Amino acid sequence: MATARPPNRDHMLGRALGRIVAHELFHILADTTLHAHDGVARSALSRGELTTSEFGFTALETQTLHVQKWKQLTIATDESGQ
Repeated sequence: MATARPPNRDHMLGRALGRIVAHELFHILADTTLHAHDGVARSALSRGELTTSEFGFTALETQTLHVQKWKQLTIATDESGQ
């Protein structure tokens, strides 16, 4: 980032921070401390991965979030007696 022009530096820093937040939110929403080999849930991301234009959840990460959401809905339904 040191070689990037000032307007690009802010953009790249914002993108990197957003990806770090996405990683932490994945842990919270998926209710897991585990890391993956690919995608947002990797334990470490390179500078390039944090700033590239291509970045997203893998199919497994998306499925994990869906399963966790269904678990939460099932628990909430059971507790409300509906």
